[in-house]
Amino acid sequence: MRLGTAQACVGSQSAAPEHLRAAAEGLSEALTEVRRITAGLTPAVLVERGLLEAIRILAHRLSTEVVQVVVADSVTTVPALAPAVETAAYRIAAEAMTNAVRHSGARRGVGLTVTPTSLTVKVSDDGNGLGGGGVPGTGLASCTERAEEIGGTTGVRTGPHGTAVHATLPLTRQGRERGGS
Repeated sequence: MRLGTAQACVGSQSAAPEHLRAAAEGLSEALTEVRRITAGLTPAVLVERGLLEAIRILAHRLSTEVVQVVVADSVTTVPALAPAVETAAYRIAAEAMTNAVRHSGARRGVGLTVTPTSLTVKVSDDGNGLGGGGVPGTGLASCTERAEEIGGTTGVRTGPHGTAVHATLPLTRQGRERGGS
């Protein structure tokens, strides 16, 4: 914003506007790159507390007086997971819980199930569903992308009495590598 203000303050007879424009473009590109890099990092709370506690902390933080986000205690321990699997599980749960708080106004539950080969994250609510032929948005699309990147699957079931988002993830990373350089 300050670069934009500086551009507006200098006269057109100066070389400054061109330099400021180039600086603004460079800064924008750098911010985009930082966002891309940090999107792939493991959230610090996962490293410090582990998946179950990280999800519980997030649920507590998202809860309001109107919407209580509750984590079901179906699993008491989770085996060591590949960092990509743990990060995907956390981010999928976070996206689904955030959607519930923002859009459904319903109570939300998060369930984790572990089998010898997979981890299932299920977030369900008792809200109004997507309603009127609603289409899942970019947040749910990102859940699908995160799961597919590591060899997992996702699904969304919605109706007039709620929505359920579930992701089944392998315990070890099996999917395609992220492209880009």
